[in-house]
Amino acid sequence: MFDEDGSLDPFLKFLLYTVVILGVAKTLWEWLTGDVARWFSADLWNWITQHPWWTGLTVGAVLLLILLLRLITADGVAAYDEPYEQVEDPEPVALTYRMKQL
Repeated sequence: MFDEDGSLDPFLKFLLYTVVILGVAKTLWEWLTGDVARWFSADLWNWITQHPWWTGLTVGAVLLLILLLRLITADGVAAYDEPYEQVEDPEPVALTYRMKQL
């Protein structure tokens, strides 16, 4: 079961990790298909129908944010599309030091 250094046998470690991963995956699957699906279908639709003004304001704000981000990125991309002149770097100056300076 344990190796000489006290670590778990690699095959048993693989089985243990497999069981843990399958358990977590099954729990997540049940949570996502049961609770989360209901949140987006029934609960969200009820909130939208009961609060039309808040829904309109939220959708409008999201659309305005998307529009602003699109305008900002369009200006940023256009600035980089312009051709530029390539400036050659001057030759580097060699630095010399005396032993006292080092």
